[in-house]
Amino acid sequence: MDLQKKPSSLILQLESIIQSQKHQFLLLPDIKKDVGFVAKWNFMYIIEKYPLIFHVGGGSGKKLPFVSLNPKAEKIASEGEARNLMNLF
Repeated sequence: MDLQKKPSSLILQLESIIQSQKHQFLLLPDIKKDVGFVAKWNFMYIIEKYPLIFHVGGGSGKKLPFVSLNPKAEKIASEGEARNLMNLF
């Protein structure tokens, strides 16, 4: 996949994966399990390129590194979901 043409689809896909997790974060070693080895590197690039959307934490001591949505991005995503639900009724 060419990242110059489709970064928004990767952002939306990663956002959906994170929101589907029970604790609203995704362990970085588990990205490969969800999307595959090759796509993992595309997602790692997106995470690194867009720090205003994604927050990376952990990685110190016994904590594994994880990625989550920044609070502002999380708020925007939840507002979008609320609008979609209101349109259904």
